[in-house]
Amino acid sequence: MPPVDHGASGRARPRRKLAEPARRGEAAFDEIRGDLLARLAGVYLVGHNIGVDWRMLHWHLPELSVAGLIDTHRLAKPPT
Repeated sequence: MPPVDHGASGRARPRRKLAEPARRGEAAFDEIRGDLLARLAGVYLVGHNIGVDWRMLHWHLPELSVAGLIDTHRLAKPPT
């Protein structure tokens, strides 16, 4: 069982690095890094609460540059 990281929130969560190869025979992150950069460079990223996804991507791919972020969470909120 992986070590537990309690983080700033104090909630226990298993620690698993993105760069750590999965146990089911999937490619290691380093093997797909170049492909991810090529596919994502200059595109708009769309997602629900996309800031969370962007922080994770930017942490592992700091050289990644996208055209912009579109947050569908904000689109789902009624106007105030």
